[in-house]
Amino acid sequence: MSDAKYENRQNFEMGHWPELRHAGNDMLKSIVLGRELPGEPKQMVFAVASLAIGCVNRQSHGACHLHKIRMPDEKVQAFWSFEASDLISDAERAALSLALAAGTAPNASGSGHFV
Repeated sequence: MSDAKYENRQNFEMGHWPELRHAGNDMLKSIVLGRELPGEPKQMVFAVASLAIGCVNRQSHGACHLHKIRMPDEKVQAFWSFEASDLISDAERAALSLALAAGTAPNASGSGHFV
């Protein structure tokens, strides 16, 4: 058994640069709380970008938020095949395609995503 103690990693990575953490938090607040786009598309983009990144923690947060705003589970499950799903509109498909590309690697998105 190890004598190592649990170290809380919350904010650990940016703990040495609080200005960066605050700027990131302010940016996220402006996106999430901004009124230009309803919450559902924002959460859809977050969920698909999280799938692309491969972060299970973020995927679970995205699915939880979509559930809280009452998106049908079938539509959330359709994210895995959004390109061909009848549950996803053309506008949503375009946004999710960009989220998938940018989540995979930022330079994987291109001018074709902004038509």
